[in-house]
Amino acid sequence: MNPFRGRTAIVLTGVAGVSFLALLLWWVFGNEIVPARSSAADSFSRSALGHRAFVELLRELGIPTVVSRFNSGGKARDSALLVVAEPRVGRNDARHRMLLGMIGQAERTLLVLPKWRGKESEQQPGFIEAAEPLEAWEVEAVLAALGADLDLVRVAPGETVSWRSGEIGAMPDIPAPQLLRGDFDSRCVWCAQGVLLGYVETSRGSVLVLSDPDLLSNHGLVRPGNAVAAMGMLDLARGGQDAVVIDETLHGFGKEPSLYRALFEFPLGLATIQAILATAVLLWAAMGRFGAPRPPAPPFEAGKKALIGNIAALLAYGGHGAHALRRYLDGAVAEVRTALHVPAGLKAAEAEERLDRAHGAIRLRELRALVNRQSTDRRHILAIARRIHRWREETIRGRVGHP
Repeated sequence: MNPFRGRTAIVLTGVAGVSFLALLLWWVFGNEIVPARSSAADSFSRSALGHRAFVELLRELGIPTVVSRFNSGGKARDSALLVVAEPRVGRNDARHRMLLGMIGQAERTLLVLPKWRGKESEQQPGFIEAAEPLEAWEVEAVLAALGADLDLVRVAPGETVSWRSGEIGAMPDIPAPQLLRGDFDSRCVWCAQGVLLGYVETSRGSVLVLSDPDLLSNHGLVRPGNAVAAMGMLDLARGGQDAVVIDETLHGFGKEPSLYRALFEFPLGLATIQAILATAVLLWAAMGRFGAPRPPAPPFEAGKKALIGNIAALLAYGGHGAHALRRYLDGAVAEVRTALHVPAGLKAAEAEERLDRAHGAIRLRELRALVNRQSTDRRHILAIARRIHRWREETIRGRVGHP
């Protein structure tokens, strides 16, 4: 026995289906439904230290830009510039090995050294309320991962910096810049205190190193000339490549590819939706047959109704309708005579006259004339039988509305 009404069962089934679908979508697309939020120095951050404005600037200029969360080096191989902005690595740790692996895969790499540590605002999540410089050893750990023999130099606030460049066509505006000294393959932007941008030879190939991220961070791009200088630096780093791949795996935003996610993405998503709809239609069609199979019908039905039906079918098949009709009329007359207490000794004509007086509307002789016509039309026979039944009922019980 079903414990729920039909409508209640349908509602409960719908709620369960929607809940399961929501769980499936959350499992497959959870990272996309809730976008990554950060206040640190990465492409998702809108804070002063973030790089979101840099990514949007590239896209506004029509440069194909991918914020990569998996296999960044492989995506940049032979077709794009790999940008690794402000990675935080240690000596011989997993991120150290990831950085070297990416640089080894990509043909061209722009490495931006880290500089700041921000404190996220409690009133405005995703933004910072204060920032302080990283310890020198934290920046030098990135240089050590490259195997580069370079020294970190930080210019004091207020100290005059005179930039020189023959590569990017614009001078940056960075107060108290973070610079490098040491062996460079070539210097692209430098001053008396050190090098801001230059090529460094590593065990994995030549890498273009930007020592100060303030050139392309959100707060740095609003300063005059920095956007032009940043784009000049990017054109130099791309070296004819069209696309830019910005790595975010070293910032902790790595995301493994998922077969289930791919099944719901274009174009495989169309086939997946079609399969789901076909399954839903199949389940809908099978719901009426759910449960144990119904027992087969017996070859012969039992009961009075089945017996009468079989007799009627046999009579109709044998053409005995008129004979059955005469028997039915004789039986009805006998039943009416008994009900009205007509004496048995009366002649047939006197008895029929008394019965006609009892009904008044339908004459018994008319019924006999209809029966004696020997009709073989089933509909005609059935109509006469109904008239006989009406005569019998009204003679015994009276006509409807008759006093």
